[in-house]
Amino acid sequence: MTANPKAMDQQQSMGPRFRLVKKDMLPLYICLGLPLLIMAFVFVYPLVYSFALSVTNAHLMRPNVDFVGLRNYMRILNDARVWHSIRVTLTYAAGAMALQFLVGFGLALLIDYIGVVRGILRTLIVIPLMLTPVVVGVIWRTMLNYDFGIINYFVRLLGFDPIDWVYDPNLALPALIAISVWGGVPFIMLVLSAGLAAMPREPFESAQIDGASSWQTLRYLTIPMLRPVIMVVVIFRSYQLLREFDVVFTLTKGGPARATETLTYHIYARMFEAGQIGISAAIAYLLFFITLAIVVFLFTQLERGEPELSSGDGSILRRAPIRRLRTGIAFVIDLPLKIAVAVIDLLAIYLGAALSTAARLLRRGQAASGVGRRERRRLGVVIASVIVGGWIVFALLPVFWIYISSVKEPPDVFKIPPKWLFTPTAHNYEVVLGIKYGTEAELSMEGVKPPLSRFREYIINSVLISGSTTLINITAGMLAAYALVRLRFRGKEFILVGMLFTRMVPPIMLILPIFLIWRQLGLLGTYHGLAIAYLSFGLPFSIWMMRGYLLDIPADLEEAAMVDGSSRLGAFFRVTLPLAAPGLAATAVFNFIGAWNEFFFAIILGNNQIKTVTVEILTYVTDYAILFGRLFAAAGLILLPIIIFTFFVQKYIATGLTGGALKG
Repeated sequence: MTANPKAMDQQQSMGPRFRLVKKDMLPLYICLGLPLLIMAFVFVYPLVYSFALSVTNAHLMRPNVDFVGLRNYMRILNDARVWHSIRVTLTYAAGAMALQFLVGFGLALLIDYIGVVRGILRTLIVIPLMLTPVVVGVIWRTMLNYDFGIINYFVRLLGFDPIDWVYDPNLALPALIAISVWGGVPFIMLVLSAGLAAMPREPFESAQIDGASSWQTLRYLTIPMLRPVIMVVVIFRSYQLLREFDVVFTLTKGGPARATETLTYHIYARMFEAGQIGISAAIAYLLFFITLAIVVFLFTQLERGEPELSSGDGSILRRAPIRRLRTGIAFVIDLPLKIAVAVIDLLAIYLGAALSTAARLLRRGQAASGVGRRERRRLGVVIASVIVGGWIVFALLPVFWIYISSVKEPPDVFKIPPKWLFTPTAHNYEVVLGIKYGTEAELSMEGVKPPLSRFREYIINSVLISGSTTLINITAGMLAAYALVRLRFRGKEFILVGMLFTRMVPPIMLILPIFLIWRQLGLLGTYHGLAIAYLSFGLPFSIWMMRGYLLDIPADLEEAAMVDGSSRLGAFFRVTLPLAAPGLAATAVFNFIGAWNEFFFAIILGNNQIKTVTVEILTYVTDYAILFGRLFAAAGLILLPIIIFTFFVQKYIATGLTGGALKG
């Protein structure tokens, strides 16, 4: 059988072009492959290792390990303490989510109504979102202190007896929820406010012409159009609340009487206090399955509520394997979570109804007094500004208290009533930075002179670890994101889903395997050990965030550069990278803040040899003493770069935390 000469000529003519395309694409596959190898080492392998531990009787102090199958899972399902922790976790997450949504949505509507200075208002409100969680927990613990806390000072001013917020079993969990609301409202407000600003104005103008009331406009236009954004907000906040650890650890440590013992803290206690590795790993997987079930169900609700997501060709959620997984999980937990979604919708509806009723009553009162439309608008802006201003005062109270207390003389720091008029001093900062020794007056209850502070050393540690982690993350993350946007290959959607999957995995699932692996490799208590471990949560975030920015850059620009003789990577560096520079800068800032704020990995993997600032601040608050002067000065130093960065990247925060969530 002879070959067709025409076909051979055609194949030969296409050969060089085909080889050129393959050669041109090879660097992209390398750019994608290297970050995936890193993720396999710092995320996939520890995750598999964690499951392997969950089917053994491994103990932290016992070298012998035996396979026990599913016995650990059967034990935890019959463990009353585990079920108590599940109830606490779900109560905490549900209560905090409901209150955060109500307050956040209300603030978003009010800020959108004010309009004029919305950027400044959003920047002020968003500051608590970026603060270091462990500092938040420590500062709130001092503010809620029974004897010296500023909160009980205001309670006394109102004529009530002081309240034991932290050590009363009936109040500890509500106090924890209130702090979560304080820290979580800015995220919800920011994303919903951005959603409100992006909505088209034509439907609202038509509704106004047709005589629709404010309530009808809100109920039948605003909330349905905003529902996809609402669901994204609920998804992101849900998995964050379910794996909360830092604030619980620093504020209550699961007490009193296990009233605030969430599943994450319960796992930590069994893992590192009782040494029960196998049981802890099994409980961690239980927490993961709960988180995964809730998040996948919410993604299903999001897709049902957004036609573009369910019919678009590029949507990750519509892939057949993912759709089957969603369907299976939704079948198991359909009823309770449908009720939860309905509650969220009702919260939005009733909040809108309350605001609309208030606006209607205000208009009636103004109409009765002969006030014109412009005057009504001005009065409404004033009332909305007062409400938003009140929340800003509450949101910034801990920050104000940190900095005003940090420049007081040591005897005045913990005085009640507080000393509002004083001469500022840098003494506390000098002590914290190791410039001078502390004095007896700042020791509160301990009465022992502290050694010269090494806080400057810990600042250097945090800068080195955060900086190196950020550099690796933005370099590898940018190249991997670019490859994922430009390449077309089978299995791409599973890599993208895997990036989302990393956000749902509680860090407690990774910390023990990484601890054991690092101990074998001699990486505990080293700079590079901490920096590599931080990649497990920083790298997938960088890839997903940069992908969201790169999707907005047309490929035609690169193709034009390639026509002019540039290579694929040459076009990337000359064309795409400059256009993506703002997103790259925002990603770098988010990475640095995330690594700077990290506490859980630092306290476990630092092994008391490498301390970061988030670990050191705990030494100022113990059960026996509170070194108030040092505490507030150290907190002020830790929060200063975070606050500065927040002002510069405020407009990128919503995109960064939800970047690419709706893009396929």
